[in-house]
Amino acid sequence: MRLHKVVGAIFLFSLAASSQSHTRSLEGCPNLPAITMGLEKLQSNRWEDMDEAKVQAIWPTKLLGEGDCDSSSCKSLVHDGRVIEDLPECAEIFNFDVERGAETSTEALNGIIIHYSTSRKTNTIAALKVMAKAIGVPQPDLDVIGTMSRQDFYWEIATDEICLLTVRVAHRDDVWTASLWISRRTK
Repeated sequence: MRLHKVVGAIFLFSLAASSQSHTRSLEGCPNLPAITMGLEKLQSNRWEDMDEAKVQAIWPTKLLGEGDCDSSSCKSLVHDGRVIEDLPECAEIFNFDVERGAETSTEALNGIIIHYSTSRKTNTIAALKVMAKAIGVPQPDLDVIGTMSRQDFYWEIATDEICLLTVRVAHRDDVWTASLWISRRTK
């Protein structure tokens, strides 16, 4: 009888250790709660007021200027956390509308792309739902998010703005990747 309890306890510890190893982030992937907190902070601000410095101050990973940069501004900020065979598995890209004048330039955040991967489909879908909730996706849409390989959503976030979200879930080798394309538009 005692041997059965010991074997049962060993089995339960093994099962718990096995399930924990599946929920760890992949190497190079940022901490999901930190990403979620960053998304919540970004969504609580008007994007036309968000320049590079403000996004850098909010976002939990180091973002580097990419593409069309000059001495005062960039059109894109990027964090390539995990890229395998030139495909982003965990990365964030922030795109800005930039107007450059003779002496000054203005920037406004106009879009975010997030790629987040795990080794299990259920964990990737769960992460997708957590990030979608952080940007304000309504509950009826949260209930169906991740049920198809590609989905599009939109909802009102202010009296004069809507938020647009496209999500894609893809599988390659032993990795499941959720990709989110987030933008805001004036009605």
